[in-house]
Amino acid sequence: MGSANGQRCFLLRIELLHTHRPIWREVILPADLGLDIMHEVIQDTMGWENDHLHQFEHKGIRYETLSMAENDPKHAEILFSLNDLLKRAGSRMSYTYDFGDNWEHLITLKKTLPWDEEKVFTCTGGEGACPLEDCGGVYGYERICHYLEDPKKNDDGFMPYDEWVPEDYDPDFVDFEVIEKCLEELKQVEGRGDEFNRQIADELIDEMSDDPEMDDPLGFFFDNLEDRISDDEEIAPYDNLSASDKERFKTMFDLGVQVRRAEPWKNFWDQDIFGVRDPASGLLDFVSILGRGGEVFAVHVHRPPESYAFWEKTQTGTLPVDNIAAYLRHLRLVEIQFVKKSELEGADLFLYELLDYPSPKRGKNQWMQFRRYCPRRIPWFPRAEDLPPLIRATALTLRLIDEVRSNPKGAVAQFYRDRVANGERLPSLPIFTRGEEAGDWDSWNLEISPMDWDESGGADTSYQPSEFELERIAALPLVNQTWEVGAVYLEQPISNGTEPVIPIIAIASPTEQMGDPPQPYVSDQYEENPGECIWRAFFKTATERNQRPVALQVTTETGMQTFEAPAAKMGMQLNLVDRFSLIDRFFEMMLSAEF
Repeated sequence: MGSANGQRCFLLRIELLHTHRPIWREVILPADLGLDIMHEVIQDTMGWENDHLHQFEHKGIRYETLSMAENDPKHAEILFSLNDLLKRAGSRMSYTYDFGDNWEHLITLKKTLPWDEEKVFTCTGGEGACPLEDCGGVYGYERICHYLEDPKKNDDGFMPYDEWVPEDYDPDFVDFEVIEKCLEELKQVEGRGDEFNRQIADELIDEMSDDPEMDDPLGFFFDNLEDRISDDEEIAPYDNLSASDKERFKTMFDLGVQVRRAEPWKNFWDQDIFGVRDPASGLLDFVSILGRGGEVFAVHVHRPPESYAFWEKTQTGTLPVDNIAAYLRHLRLVEIQFVKKSELEGADLFLYELLDYPSPKRGKNQWMQFRRYCPRRIPWFPRAEDLPPLIRATALTLRLIDEVRSNPKGAVAQFYRDRVANGERLPSLPIFTRGEEAGDWDSWNLEISPMDWDESGGADTSYQPSEFELERIAALPLVNQTWEVGAVYLEQPISNGTEPVIPIIAIASPTEQMGDPPQPYVSDQYEENPGECIWRAFFKTATERNQRPVALQVTTETGMQTFEAPAAKMGMQLNLVDRFSLIDRFFEMMLSAEF
């Protein structure tokens, strides 16, 4: 249970936007932490030096220091806490630092957790070093990284790199020891207040079990799930776009106009894919051009790792096209589609107005809309950070069209003429790769290359628990019981405050249930895969019961992979079974529930 005064923790993700490589941190903080202290947390965890002004923004309202907010003191940041603005998982706010370089951060509430004195003010993960102060913003940072890849070759004269960039600067290094020390100091300072004189929580449990009189946890769960489906406020996907966000969308619109004018579907069938090798990951985006059938006109960019399995199953005829829920779980793509104006949604029209982009000339399917598909997400509007792969693929689609039409006897045109759908994987594929010299899209190389359909390693649906979690479970008393743990997807999406998400429901329970029914763990965060969900369910049940079993049953390879390390550490027997004896009945109840 939480502390005596109901204090809880927030698991937050702080992400620096618009950079060409990921830079983020995840932290656990008090839910009632003041924004003035949150500013210090961001500075310390990201690695900034606190040399410039800053501001928070949430739903169009800016929260600033007292000196900056003198014209609107009621919105001074010192008067507000995190939980005043972030109300539910998926809620977001922004933080801008240095209005010259304009470093924009996105702060997302991933989870609300019970109070835990050991975890609060900790950094649970991160990637990418902080850019150097005063380096010229995202543009200057990208130039510095390019220079560091090969200082002798990549000195473009933008700045005196050899004098200005520290010798020990590594764009990939995150000093978690320094972060831990800084957060501990903040915790001690913040901990002097009366609000931190709390009793430490002994167990991490969900709100559903806080009420001792609750005799129908499944009913309680479904009642609250129904409320979330029906009562969430309307989501406005294109609100609060920054200037650079708008520029990305304008670029995408401009490329879309060119593709619509070129009509690539006159040369390609829907399964005539080509590859684009992502310079960051080294894996392939698979690009498909739709429109030959005269119904859907679009450019689809399928992203790894799911892209490999999707197209392998498509070619071999094993994709579950008759089960829409299973089909969507194979998709990770972003698309531009050309439609009639009547097919646009309000957000699509709003984007045209927001960018002041001209309406298309008269003609069929001239309007553009953008969508993003991911496992556990229903088709939804993309964020600006989802656009670079689509921009890249659309520009290279124009390159491919030009190659096929200008060189009809060339190898690429011949490839698509000879391509036959025979139920087997393609042994080779036209693939674009960026040349050694980064430049415009004409600098990308196009070759027919052998295909390695296994290079992505497949989508990993397992989860590796942290050492802290493993130690916590290993310290619990051992009981002579067998537990079973599994998960199912619900078909009804729910909103996490940002977008609709397909929830995963996971349950862990003794095979011979005694007392109250098992309580489900519900995940509305699309980043949580099935492996993490079944671990969370197991962790919750173990800490609630204050015990761990001698044996555990799972029904999938995901379950085996997730619990392999915990089972070895705890001396727990792990068994793969065909069917659960108890929790299958609960899953059937959940899947048959109507909202």
